[in-house]
Amino acid sequence: MSLANKDLIISLWAKYFPKEMWQLNNQKNQVINSFYLFFTSSSGESLITDYSMDRSGYISLDCVKLDKLVVQSIGFNDFYETVINKPMEMLGCLGLSLSLVAARRHQYSEKQIIVNARLFNLFDNQLFSCIKSDKVGQLISLEGFIVKVSSIKPLVIRAAFQCSKCLSMQWVDFEDGVFSPPDICSTAKCRNKYLELQRSQVITVSYQRLKLQEITDSETDEVSARLPRTFEIEVQDDLVNCCRVGDIVTVVGIVKTIKTDVTRVSRGIVKDAGLHQLFVVAHSLTTNKKRARSNSNSESTVNSLEQLQMIRTIAIHPMCLSVLIASFCPSIYGHELVKLGLLLGLFGGSDSNQDRSFTVRLRSDIHVLIVGDPGLGKSQLLRFCHSVSSRSILVCGNTSTTAGLTVTLSKETGSNSTSVEAGALVLADKGSCCLDELDKMTSDFSALLEAMEQQTISIAKSGVVTSFHSRTTVLAAANPTGGHYNRRKTINENLKMPNSLLSRFDVIFILVDKPDESHDRRLSEHILLTHVNKTVDFINKPSNLSKVGVYNNDENSAGTLNQRLIHQCMSIDRNNYLSVELMRNYIEYARKYVYPRMTKSAAKVLQKFFLTMRSQDMLGRNLPVTTRHLESLIRLSQARAKLELREEVTDRDAEEVIELLQESLIDAFTNDVGEIELGRRGGMSLSKQVKALVKTMQRESEIKGSSLFSKDDITSHIKRLKIDRDADSLIEVLRTECYLLKKGPKNYQLQSSSIL
Repeated sequence: MSLANKDLIISLWAKYFPKEMWQLNNQKNQVINSFYLFFTSSSGESLITDYSMDRSGYISLDCVKLDKLVVQSIGFNDFYETVINKPMEMLGCLGLSLSLVAARRHQYSEKQIIVNARLFNLFDNQLFSCIKSDKVGQLISLEGFIVKVSSIKPLVIRAAFQCSKCLSMQWVDFEDGVFSPPDICSTAKCRNKYLELQRSQVITVSYQRLKLQEITDSETDEVSARLPRTFEIEVQDDLVNCCRVGDIVTVVGIVKTIKTDVTRVSRGIVKDAGLHQLFVVAHSLTTNKKRARSNSNSESTVNSLEQLQMIRTIAIHPMCLSVLIASFCPSIYGHELVKLGLLLGLFGGSDSNQDRSFTVRLRSDIHVLIVGDPGLGKSQLLRFCHSVSSRSILVCGNTSTTAGLTVTLSKETGSNSTSVEAGALVLADKGSCCLDELDKMTSDFSALLEAMEQQTISIAKSGVVTSFHSRTTVLAAANPTGGHYNRRKTINENLKMPNSLLSRFDVIFILVDKPDESHDRRLSEHILLTHVNKTVDFINKPSNLSKVGVYNNDENSAGTLNQRLIHQCMSIDRNNYLSVELMRNYIEYARKYVYPRMTKSAAKVLQKFFLTMRSQDMLGRNLPVTTRHLESLIRLSQARAKLELREEVTDRDAEEVIELLQESLIDAFTNDVGEIELGRRGGMSLSKQVKALVKTMQRESEIKGSSLFSKDDITSHIKRLKIDRDADSLIEVLRTECYLLKKGPKNYQLQSSSIL
């Protein structure tokens, strides 16, 4: 050790080791000198070339690279184990050696440069369940969701106290921010017990508390029996305000304990319970913007040539769409159109942020709603969406609240500060939120309106006015009121949901359990095969697309879109289904790298269909159509092109999307006898029309004092109520429901009238 380094180490020693006096024979001197020689060598300088080191601050070091270079350069073989078990000592040695390097670079600087090291990218992330009392004092790495963020406060780390008797000044360091003033004056002759804090001579740092929640795999039985584990994280100085609620972060820090306020009563005396709580003091915090996997069973990033080749093989296959649909939740038989709609929702449209010509961000996420009778596999389809999505949250409507879906403001214990806790829609940002049992939500549906269309959640509570991103694809399932879908009612009446919410879904599927002998036979065979043939594993079996037979996938193939999909999916052998991991990687690759552009020919197809729908709406023959439906068509067409990793939207993509919407709406316009009625607008179903007409006739009978009505009278009432139905058919319904009794040719008596 040179003399210059020795003097500099002595002057900086108290900054890094405040509880230890410098000694010449201290082993840390040798470690500091070894690190200094390492950082002044070519291999060590490669780690700090991006830092000018002209002022005090922090330097981030990759722990994996540092360990490899330290072992090769200075032979420090147990460097990583020493960092884990003795982090404060090693971080102090690293920081002091970096300060020596900074002093060498700026040797003419009059100001003393204090440099601290921040380590990131440890070899392994610790499981939350493994962090116990034996980890106290060790350096660990955690990964999880930020679910709560407190306000930023100043934390006193050093302060001066003045004796009221001898007026001497005494500096005190507060370890871990625990305020512990001196009990007595340090002057030998004084020993006064009254010392006053000098508020003008206080050193503070910015301080913030975070709550980190573990990334769980909801498919395991262990998670379903407990709440997700959380850890309190303390960040200081430059680490504050570097993440938001909903972010996935990796925290590297030291495990410490803090005394709790829990007390116990023994023989009438309140005593301290002696309980401590674990928390982590963060030394580095990395926001994982590229990683968006909420299930911990596998990684979603494509990081090998083999995976890229497999993704390319799927994309160029002539039956790419059929392979994806057949591999989507293979345990559920049929529902090819529903599976296609859910796939389009998972892939999403093209983000307008990629095109600089857009001044306003347009929604690219596709919302899908499945409405149907119980027992048709809606929840199973949503759970499969949750498993193949790169970032997904699965919640149930009957156990969710408005605060649980959006954002919660809460008061911190011991202060009047407000902290923010994220809900499901914020945690699923840039991913998907699967809402099961949407019809049973106890909260108001208005909480979803802004999140689904503007993709933000605004709050104005307790003096806090802000907004959070919720760029989330909502995939929802709901059961109709009464247990079964009533074709005499509209979708709004079956679900008792406002039209403002239903209009935000791009695609709505209606599943009705209709008895069909051939379909029931195939369904029972599929279920029995799933239970009997235990060797067939749809989840882990690798796919072999080269053996899949090629079906005539010409766009002029006969039959509807549903019929073509059924025929194509049946031609694929179940042993060639894609695995869940491969589908997840394929979807993540498409969402990250593929942004299809709309061609002029495809735009003309969509425009023609939109104008046709608008003209039918003006004639009262269809549901109300707005520009929101046109934007839905554009998003669905882009997602259809993204399914095959294409850069342009073709005419066929637009035509298939139009056919998908038309076939999904057939059940919405089908009455109870199987006839398609385009005149069923969103407001008045047949039952409501009957009730409105009967109520009008009752009022009329009371005015004229007679319960007899002619056919012309009934027809005039129908026209006055603007009921889009034939008078004869409506009169027949009234007679069937025993509201009218025929009293002669074209004369009827109202049975429910008070005047007979």
